[in-house]
Amino acid sequence: MYDEADLTSSELESSMKMRLKNREALFLKKINESLKRIEEGSFGECQECGDEIEIRRLEARPTATHCVNCKEQQERLEQLHIDGHRHKSIGSKLRLA
Repeated sequence: MYDEADLTSSELESSMKMRLKNREALFLKKINESLKRIEEGSFGECQECGDEIEIRRLEARPTATHCVNCKEQQERLEQLHIDGHRHKSIGSKLRLA
């Protein structure tokens, strides 16, 4: 019979395995999408602005779909809280239209 520590350890291990499987599945999906873009001739083109994604970025992250500028903008927008406030470390309240 398992004691509480064994159960906790087992649950943590199962959770970690599931997270890794999910990450692998997502990465394989991104690889397949990149291969499709290669076939279509749109690989290396930013899906946001249409500009070319720098080769250095593609070498570092072959599944990249955005140029550095668009990705940085996307990340800034993702830092907004759902209630319309910016994170305290990046500024004051932002009004959403």
